[in-house]
Amino acid sequence: MQPRLTMENCGDKIDAFLSRTYYLNGGYDNREGMLKLSALMEHIEVRIFYLSVPQEALLDVASTLAICAQTQKGWNRIIIEKPFGFDALSSHWLTKALLSKFQEKQLYRIDHLLGRNLIENLTVLSLTPTYFAAVLYIDNSRWDGMPFLIKAGMGLIKHRVEIRIQFRHVPGNIYHDRFGHNINLAANELILRDVPDEAILVRVNNKVPGLGLQLDASELNLLYKDKYNAEVPDSYEHLLLDVIDGDNHLFMRSDELTAAWNILNPVLQEIDKNNIAPELYELGGRGPVGAYYLWAKHGVQWTED
Repeated sequence: MQPRLTMENCGDKIDAFLSRTYYLNGGYDNREGMLKLSALMEHIEVRIFYLSVPQEALLDVASTLAICAQTQKGWNRIIIEKPFGFDALSSHWLTKALLSKFQEKQLYRIDHLLGRNLIENLTVLSLTPTYFAAVLYIDNSRWDGMPFLIKAGMGLIKHRVEIRIQFRHVPGNIYHDRFGHNINLAANELILRDVPDEAILVRVNNKVPGLGLQLDASELNLLYKDKYNAEVPDSYEHLLLDVIDGDNHLFMRSDELTAAWNILNPVLQEIDKNNIAPELYELGGRGPVGAYYLWAKHGVQWTED
């Protein structure tokens, strides 16, 4: 096998890593293969199993692993890739089957798209909808009336992963009648960005120096790569280290997965029932026009700048 590794800043660490890497030829979904694996790891008392297998083979692999390859002296942790089911029912049965073999604290559901660039490689023959936009609310006193806007898409003008917090305009503004022509500037905004570069951005409307009350929009930016002379770990590096440390706060639990499907499943059923066609948008554009009407309906200006 030819290892496909990024050699930057690795040095001798690559050789040390590869010296601990082995290939075992055996069926991953049968007892004999798992027993061979367990024998190879006989003296290893802490084990992490990364199940990067076809979805249809996942339960067979997990079941055989649970019986034949777990250590009885230390801990066992199981990493599972998406998809975690295709609807609420299939997700429920998958979770139930996994929890019959493992404890919740042993399971680490990893989103492989966090660590791969394949999300940008959209196959032109794919019939899967490539854009999703929604407005959600949390039904409690703290977040009452606060819209949470979510959008995700492929083939857009820019590839970004970020959280944007927009601050409401102050009611009863005593300066309302004295501002210049640019009173309708965008709201003050805090942006927590992960892609393309990790950064914390603050966009504020400030008074222009001088007489009068002229406003202008300014940015206060913290780019991690400029501030800190350190290599930012890949998403996969961070997640795998968390598995080793037994820290699962970034991983989805079974109850969180169920809650997510309870929200999305009625939407999917409605789309299938009424044969709703996805709204088309231009490759390399800003996404469906309908999304911007949705933001405006909830009083939000969502720019791509």
